[in-house]
Amino acid sequence: MEQQSIQWPELEIASKDLSVEFIEEMKDRLFEQEAVVTGNLARSIIIKDFEVKYDKFIRSRVEMLEYGEWVDSGAARGPGRMPPLKPILEWIRLRNIKIPRGFTKEKWAYVIAQSIAKKGQRFKKPKPFIEVSLNNVIARNINADTLGKAAAVDINQSIIDTANQSGLEAK
Repeated sequence: MEQQSIQWPELEIASKDLSVEFIEEMKDRLFEQEAVVTGNLARSIIIKDFEVKYDKFIRSRVEMLEYGEWVDSGAARGPGRMPPLKPILEWIRLRNIKIPRGFTKEKWAYVIAQSIAKKGQRFKKPKPFIEVSLNNVIARNINADTLGKAAAVDINQSIIDTANQSGLEAK
């Protein structure tokens, strides 16, 4: 008799739901820590790839703007390249930054971008949201046994399918 591999549709759904929960948790933590000015970082957090290889793994890759790492760790953006002007212009508008005499908003944003490119930028205080969010989601779902219950449904279905294919009546 040929061995049938188990398919994991319920586990796949539960895993994808956990990825979405992780993203929402990260966004919530950013807002709770008042780490949101424009909202661009929070909006940038997405599931980039969700990959399922039955009998091997289920993997989810989350992506966000690069400065999310700097916000999370309080690390510095090193010198070297000029940041885009659009977020700086938005920051000037939202923070109601006074523009020095003789400058337009665009010219002042360019000066700020040049300074960041030359000196880098130091985030003063870490606002951890990545690992904390992951740990929160894991803790909630381990207690609820979310993945275990989904896997049990899939295993049960596989047993029923195998029995039915073997000519046994299974329900």
